[in-house]
Amino acid sequence: MRSRADDNLKSHIEMVILAALEIAPSKRKRRVYNLTSEGQQELIKKREAWDSYSIAVSSLLQRGVNRPAD
Repeated sequence: MRSRADDNLKSHIEMVILAALEIAPSKRKRRVYNLTSEGQQELIKKREAWDSYSIAVSSLLQRGVNRPAD
């Protein structure tokens, strides 16, 4: 049986994650490197992977899939 404190903590964590995901890319701090073309391609792949992950996590949180059954 989950306590009210557990539910409150879970709700707070979900709000923090959603808030972090909603930060506009232009507002995020980005490091600028003088990369080779290979390094630039790797960076692009990492950003695309992060964007895909962010979308998936946001979708799960909004649907409530990660909530255990009582």
